[in-house]
Amino acid sequence: MAERRVALLMGDRVAHARLAEAVRGHATVWCTDDPVAVAERAAADGGVSATVIAFAPTRHDEALRATEILRSLAPDHPIIGYVDPRTLSSRFILETGRADLTDLVLRDVDDSRAVLLRVLQNAEQRGSAVRVADRMCEGQERDVRVLVQFICRRLREPLEVPAIAAGLGLNRRTLYHRLNAVGSPGPRELVGWCKVLFVVYQLSSAKVPLTAIATQLDLPSWRTLSYMVRRYLGVGTNTLRTPDAFEQALAQFRTQFSSPTRAPVTPSPIKRQLVA
Repeated sequence: MAERRVALLMGDRVAHARLAEAVRGHATVWCTDDPVAVAERAAADGGVSATVIAFAPTRHDEALRATEILRSLAPDHPIIGYVDPRTLSSRFILETGRADLTDLVLRDVDDSRAVLLRVLQNAEQRGSAVRVADRMCEGQERDVRVLVQFICRRLREPLEVPAIAAGLGLNRRTLYHRLNAVGSPGPRELVGWCKVLFVVYQLSSAKVPLTAIATQLDLPSWRTLSYMVRRYLGVGTNTLRTPDAFEQALAQFRTQFSSPTRAPVTPSPIKRQLVA
């Protein structure tokens, strides 16, 4: 089983101890001051599930620079700011807003084990969902790509069809029509496929326990995911902990698309010229 790690940049002994306690049983903490090394591992999908960057008054600029390096080299990697309240200022808010941190945790305020673990799991879920969406969108028509990306950004939400259509600025009938025109499954089926492929990605690449995946998706029981996977793929979750499981599930997803339905083309009338 691949070792899952959470990177801690610019951290001290207290930050390390609290983070290690939060992820105990889920991952190990990798303490480093080298953002390039973290970015390379994250970009290569090398087991770094998320990065926590400690923002302290004495190392604020250094932490901000580390954030920029990570964002440039691994744009979708989850980055959590572990912030000393003394660094909070309008400048800090502006600069970290530009850095696009996934989440913020205030030191000595909301950094209990339960809060830290939940923040890390939520951040990891978003990063993994983006990678899954990118793979699902390969070779798909624009309407399918837009919908898959919309769904994968909101996997923790109920995602009913009327809400999806409204979120895309469409009505329900138009959404169904656009998907049918490109040979796609309906929106409800695409929601199911997005969740199933997210589960398979986590099982096959990061070896995440099914209970942890259910928590990431805000589901009360792992049995819901197990039933969904079996219904879509015809296999149990225990068979999906192999390196090629995600590619196989992705290929199965692509078989759900039929030839696009296009409106018939009416031939234009032929103009005949009279020869004198």
